[in-house]
Amino acid sequence: MVVEQLPELGTERVFPEYGIFGLKGRIEKLGGVEREIANRILIVSNEWGEAKPPSSMIPFVKKHFGDVEAVKRQPIVRVSVPPLGIGTIYNGLRSKRPGSTEGDREAVDAYVEESLTSQDDPFEDPLGNTPLSPWGGRERGKFCVSAENIAKFDVQHALVIFDETHPLRFTRDEVIDYLDVACEVWEHQHEADPKRVYPFLIWQAMGKSASSLIHGHLQVLMGSGQHYSKIERLRQDVQSYRRIHGGPNFWNDYAYLHEKLGLMIRRNGTVVIASVAPLKEKEIWMMGTRMDSEYKNNVHDLLDAYVNRLGVSSFTLSIAKPPKGLG
Repeated sequence: MVVEQLPELGTERVFPEYGIFGLKGRIEKLGGVEREIANRILIVSNEWGEAKPPSSMIPFVKKHFGDVEAVKRQPIVRVSVPPLGIGTIYNGLRSKRPGSTEGDREAVDAYVEESLTSQDDPFEDPLGNTPLSPWGGRERGKFCVSAENIAKFDVQHALVIFDETHPLRFTRDEVIDYLDVACEVWEHQHEADPKRVYPFLIWQAMGKSASSLIHGHLQVLMGSGQHYSKIERLRQDVQSYRRIHGGPNFWNDYAYLHEKLGLMIRRNGTVVIASVAPLKEKEIWMMGTRMDSEYKNNVHDLLDAYVNRLGVSSFTLSIAKPPKGLG
């Protein structure tokens, strides 16, 4: 059962001014241009969900969720971004569900060590156990080496394999080196097949991110015809936004609104946005005009915050660049 208001619970306490649960209230306080942009981009509702656990479940509820009343009446926030066709529903209780190992770094490290020991790891000897790239060589960095993917997503699909085997251990210099090598691989991919002009990078760490091998690595792709489907859909959505609303740039509006809502920072020429409608929790969007040293430093700082401050035990990083020759 979902109802709009239960004032006796203290709405101002459950839906405070900060965080995602205060998003609707912060939007309602906006005025002028900010409110107009918010109305174009976001739909936010605060609702309540009710659950009545039987007496036999009370010990379970107390063990995992702490407060029985919090289970009986649960604040829920629904956020939609209609221009992009995305949305998310938030309920803080779901982060307390049993089975999560997030933050238990000792358990994660033990799992990684066991997996690297017990499984066949072709990346342990990448020069001997991985294919050469189509141009017949490898790109060697200070802390990594490139290879061709044995099972490809696309015609041009390379790997950057890290010397560091643990997927959640990385230094600033290592992250910058991985991205430097990825940029060199993009150049080779385009030179080998000039019609392939759409650069895309995926860095998946640990099994929950769909990585098939534990050993640290990232994937470097260069597409043709149009950008990869999600990126192309974003481009089309942005164009539709401009047509529908008479000219405004969606990303400028999106960043401006998030800044006004306290969900964005500007750092070294990069815009960093906490996504209000994430595909997965803790999703961050980072946008820059070029993939320079400052951008790569920001990538390190973001991943370091995820792993070493938030205790994240798995992540997916993706980077899409404009078509080769257009930025």
